[in-house]
Amino acid sequence: DYMGLSLGLYPIFIIVYMWLRDRLNNMSELLYIRRASSFKLVVTRYLADITMVLIPVILLSFESLLPLMSFGSEHGIFIDPFAYIKYILWWLLPTVIIVSAIGTFFTLLTDSPIAVLLQFLWWIIDKGVTGLSGDTKITTLMIRHNTLRGYELIQDNFYGICMNRLLMGGIGILLVIMSVWILQQKRRGRINAANIYGKVLGHIKNKFLFIHTK
Repeated sequence: DYMGLSLGLYPIFIIVYMWLRDRLNNMSELLYIRRASSFKLVVTRYLADITMVLIPVILLSFESLLPLMSFGSEHGIFIDPFAYIKYILWWLLPTVIIVSAIGTFFTLLTDSPIAVLLQFLWWIIDKGVTGLSGDTKITTLMIRHNTLRGYELIQDNFYGICMNRLLMGGIGILLVIMSVWILQQKRRGRINAANIYGKVLGHIKNKFLFIHTK
């Protein structure tokens, strides 16, 4: 449960930093002229973010898995050694997929850390409206099950949980595809966030001057 809460927010900081670092170090132009395809650049960084996030989660799972397997061995109870891995991939990975995709998409689109704010708002809202267990809707970001019992809640809502995880993963993949397209357009000079900001600010300034002179 707590892993899910953490993964619903913290991956956004990693992926946003990875993309903004190029701009802060004046490396954006060099990135745009590299021979590597936009698909390769986006997907490589996206998968690197997911890998960096999941490795600590997998390592932390051994803290519970190893004592549990020792207990099972002493009492003749079979413990699936891949149980935690299965739950991480099914339960937690879709959350990481969509959070990282949101960071990639909005950072490439705006050249700003706006994705952090957007994800924080979704995280706060989702955390507030989702019950501690058995309250999984189709749009739930973080599945909650903060109880030692209640497995029947998972069984009763298994189909809904699967649909939710597939939806989160699917939206994440769609955002990655759109991110590849955005980077392609930026490398061709068709999208420039700075020019867009300048036009918007100029329009607002003109409106303000018009109202002031009127």
